[in-house]
Amino acid sequence: MEFWNLVFNQFDFQKGDYLPLKQTGIDTGAGLERLATLVQGVDSVFDTDELMRLRQKAGEVFAAEYTGANVI
Repeated sequence: MEFWNLVFNQFDFQKGDYLPLKQTGIDTGAGLERLATLVQGVDSVFDTDELMRLRQKAGEVFAAEYTGANVI
């Protein structure tokens, strides 16, 4: 799993053309769920304490069992 990346915003893709942005920027790409995965030492964002509760409730509602995230 990728935990961190850098994204340099430079262009706006419009109908096949890359138009320069009026203002460029940098995004770290490290979302809260990625950081929680690292801090909690789990293998998937779906195993973090916050998403695990949602996953469990969805399993109850849909009578489905979670068997692990598909990691490629």
